[in-house]
Amino acid sequence: MEEKRTGFITPIAEARISTGPKEGHPRNQGIQFMKEPGKYVSLGLNKIQPGGGIEEHYHEYNAEMPIYDHVYWVVSGRIRANVGDTVRIIRADSLIYCPSSVRHSITNVGKGLAKVLVISGFGQGDKMGCPVYSKTPSGDLKAHPWRLASEMKPPKTAETRTGYIMTIYEAERGSGAEGHPGNQGYSYLRPTTAAVKVGKEPSMHISLGLNKIQPGGGIEEHYHEYDAEMPIFDHIYYVISGRIRATIGDKERIVGADSLIYCPSNVRHSITNVGEGPAKLIRLSGSGEGAMMGGPVYSKMPSGNLGVMPWKVANS
Repeated sequence: MEEKRTGFITPIAEARISTGPKEGHPRNQGIQFMKEPGKYVSLGLNKIQPGGGIEEHYHEYNAEMPIYDHVYWVVSGRIRANVGDTVRIIRADSLIYCPSSVRHSITNVGKGLAKVLVISGFGQGDKMGCPVYSKTPSGDLKAHPWRLASEMKPPKTAETRTGYIMTIYEAERGSGAEGHPGNQGYSYLRPTTAAVKVGKEPSMHISLGLNKIQPGGGIEEHYHEYDAEMPIFDHIYYVISGRIRATIGDKERIVGADSLIYCPSNVRHSITNVGEGPAKLIRLSGSGEGAMMGGPVYSKMPSGNLGVMPWKVANS
C-alpha cells in the first residue's frame, strides 16, 4: 500500500473554527486542525464556556460500523466528566476514555473557559463517526441528531470495555527513552496487550501519552515504517504549552500552544523545545489494528543515515 500523505503543521491561527452552536454542545466552540484527513484518527479542540459542554450520549456500533475509541483530553479548566456510572471532577492533564456504546458527557464546572481535545479512533477511517444516541428530556437515549428516534437499535456485537477517567497522578510514568532527550513521558491509554501488561483497560485503535520536555529536549528525527504486515497509521503531536520547533519531511516551523503536528507513516519528523521553559505535548497514535500500533521506527544516526530502533545502527 502506498502512503501519499505528506503531513502538516497547523497552529490555531490557521485552524478552521465552527460557524455556529452545534446541537447537544451548549456554549461550546469547535476548532478543527486537520488539513488532510487522518487515516484512523480525528482530532479537534472544544472551547467551552462555564456551564457548557457535551450532553450525555453514546456512539453505537454494529456489523457495518466497527468498534471505535473516543477520548477527551482536558487541556485547561475544571470539568465534570461522566463515563457510564462513573462521575469525577478533573482538571488539566486528565483523560476521559469512552469506548463504543458507553454513555458519557462533559461539563465545564469552573468559573472560566475550559479547553478540551476531542479525539476519535476507528479501524476504518472512512466510517469515522458512527450513529450517536443522545439524552432527551424524558431521560431516554435516542438517536442522532439529538432527537427522538422511531426505535432504539441495540449493538449487534459485544463491547466489554467500560472506559475510565484518569488524571496525571494515575498515569504510568515512563523512564528515560533513547532518542527522547530531556523528556518525561506519561502513558494514559494503550492498545490491546500493551495496556493489559500495566493493568489498564485496552483501547482498540489509539495510544495516547503526555510528554513534558525541558528546554533543548525533544524527540529526535525518525519515521515509522509500514509494510504488508504493518498497516499505515497516524501519528500526531498536539502542543499544550511551550515553544516547539517541528519538522515534517522538509518542512520546519516554530509553533506555540494549541498547534497540531500531523505525521503520516514513512514521513520523517522531529520536535524540539526551543523555548526558555518546559513544554508539554500530547503524543497520539492511531491504527486500524491496535495490536500492530506503530511500525518499525527508523531514526537519524550521527552519520545522517536512518537506522533502525532502538535509535542505534542496525546489523543490516
